[in-house]
Amino acid sequence: MSLWKKLFGDEKQGSSKDKLVDTSVQHVISEPGFYNEEIPGTLDLGWYYSKNKNEFQMAKINQKDRATHLYVIGASGTGKTKFLEYLILQDIEKGNGFGVIDPHGDLIEDIKGIFSLHYSYDDEDISKKIVLIDPTDKTFTVTFNPLEKLPGVSISEQVNELVGSFRRIWAEAWGVRMEDLMRNSLIALGEAELSLAELPAFLTGRSFRKNVLDKVEHPLTRDYFARFDMMTDRTQITWIEPVMNKINAFLAEERIRQMFSSTKSTFHMREIMDNRKMLLVRLDKGKLKDSADLLGSLLMAKIQIAAFSRSDIPQSKRVPFYMYIDEFQNFATESFAVILSEARKYGLSLIMAHQTLAQISAELRSLILGNTGMQVCFRVNRQDAQLLAKETFRYSGEGAKIYPGGEWEHYTEELQDLAPRCCYAKHKIEGGVIPLQTVEIEPAWEVLGMEEDEYAHFLLSYPFGKNYLVSRKELIAHTQKRQKLSAKVVEDKPAVEKHIVEVLPMPAREKPERSEAKKPIPAHLEESGVIMPDTPQKGKSQHRYLQTLIKRMAENKGFRVVLEKSVADGAGRVDVSLERDGRKIACEISVTTSDNHELGNIEKCLAAGYDMVIMCSTEKKFLEKVKSLASQRIKAVNQEKVLFLQPDDLFFYLEKEAASMSGKEERVKGYRVKVQYQPVAETEKNTRREAVGQVILQALRRMKEEK
Repeated sequence: MSLWKKLFGDEKQGSSKDKLVDTSVQHVISEPGFYNEEIPGTLDLGWYYSKNKNEFQMAKINQKDRATHLYVIGASGTGKTKFLEYLILQDIEKGNGFGVIDPHGDLIEDIKGIFSLHYSYDDEDISKKIVLIDPTDKTFTVTFNPLEKLPGVSISEQVNELVGSFRRIWAEAWGVRMEDLMRNSLIALGEAELSLAELPAFLTGRSFRKNVLDKVEHPLTRDYFARFDMMTDRTQITWIEPVMNKINAFLAEERIRQMFSSTKSTFHMREIMDNRKMLLVRLDKGKLKDSADLLGSLLMAKIQIAAFSRSDIPQSKRVPFYMYIDEFQNFATESFAVILSEARKYGLSLIMAHQTLAQISAELRSLILGNTGMQVCFRVNRQDAQLLAKETFRYSGEGAKIYPGGEWEHYTEELQDLAPRCCYAKHKIEGGVIPLQTVEIEPAWEVLGMEEDEYAHFLLSYPFGKNYLVSRKELIAHTQKRQKLSAKVVEDKPAVEKHIVEVLPMPAREKPERSEAKKPIPAHLEESGVIMPDTPQKGKSQHRYLQTLIKRMAENKGFRVVLEKSVADGAGRVDVSLERDGRKIACEISVTTSDNHELGNIEKCLAAGYDMVIMCSTEKKFLEKVKSLASQRIKAVNQEKVLFLQPDDLFFYLEKEAASMSGKEERVKGYRVKVQYQPVAETEKNTRREAVGQVILQALRRMKEEK
């Protein structure tokens, strides 16, 4: 179904034609086109319909406006998560630093797919710039000590934020006594450089507690436990039991306990923010239950602490960091109000999404609606629609004449009846409300031309966040050693007390295993003498950049594009495979490979039945060398099927191909549209070729400088 029909419906199906925009569809002669103007420093939101131009245009906001936060609300299945995914896709392409807290797991998996389209598996950025926190991973994990000391931040400040997380999650059992005990216990463990996993031993073991308190300097905490130790055992148990019940339930989940078992974290929020890294937090609530909410709240507390610690650098040097929080109400503590009002000063921008207003308190709702510069509303229930209609739209006074039920009733019904992937976006900074259709993102496995099972195996080869992971096997051994030492101290054996607070060595990080086995060359190809080249380490980011560039060029000309398409029964892959109207074109990209290797790639593509094979490289001399070699080894009848082009020449080759089909119906990024191509004058063509070449050259030069 075309986007036009998706938006305005099909008369045969009886769908409404004015759900998204107020226009007379019956007067439109042809389906509208699509226009997305490239404007530096902006972020795309989605398509809106321009009645005057009869085209869909891309709505954009200034990147700077993101500092005032973005709020997204909508019922389940309305398109909120895919909307977030499109924003994240752009952050990846722009090289922005960002974080994602996903309480379900599907969004993180889709983001991994996006990374696989932008980075090769052996790209260092996959290991260094991505921090993946996935407690459900059975083999590897990060370690996280929320009590770890941070430069310029006192333990007391950190504990204040952490206590807020515990207070929100354990609200039903919370009280003044419990808060005092938790606060002072965490301060003691933090100053003694221990972890949250030591809390049960600290509360139940007098000798262990004494050993820890010997290292504590905080006067109020020392006084608190001096009074505590004067109590009878029975009284202490009465005080301790509520905390023990809660913390043991949290640490009973083995995967969670292992994460908190080390005194040193393998990642640091401040370093992630300052260096434009990407934080992915996969909290599968179906498996982790309530532990997911507490873990997410503790991480949010550390993010806030890290952001506010940026006060030690000038505001101009605070690199923007975009924090996406799906189902944010699960992690919103009392200090969330402070984040909303103050975080933008420290370069932290929030993108918050959830389903209904009933999930948050009236106070938090008021803070969000008053402190977020962008608000996006998908379909909501009637109760929410009544409130959000007055927040989103302006009363004109003329609605009573136009709408039978009145103006506010019309707006309420609009928000109730929005189709999937349709929303209203309000820009509170510049003013105005526009109806949008979100951008549909093709799944990574389809882009790569793989079956879902094959794609899942392919994704396992990517060492996401390898530099921050430790082996669970070694971590278990590390934890057991610490527990044995703790147990001996609890049993009042002074001989080992002096060793208990020593930091044990962290287990070595292992590289995630992946299969490196090569598939055999199919017999029919081997007999024909086709050379199946090995796949060397490509030019990493440069190679991926050119792949993505060609993909976009081709999609804009109506081609169906698949990256790393499997050919020859899985024995080889084509860098970029293009197809349109039955015509198949293979593009092979060379950055660092040899001429013989690329000749083998050309032969592979010809044997796979491609109508045209394009050898693409930024180096003209290299192309001439491969062309000379091909003239000697490839049959004359096949030489006409091979072109040797630089990226800018490839751009105009695709434009020429598209022009030869002028007036035909095409697909542009999945949408069927009518496009009329006009011939380009030779002088204009040269000017554009020079501009395209300059853009590519500058991009590749930046990549070399970043290495």
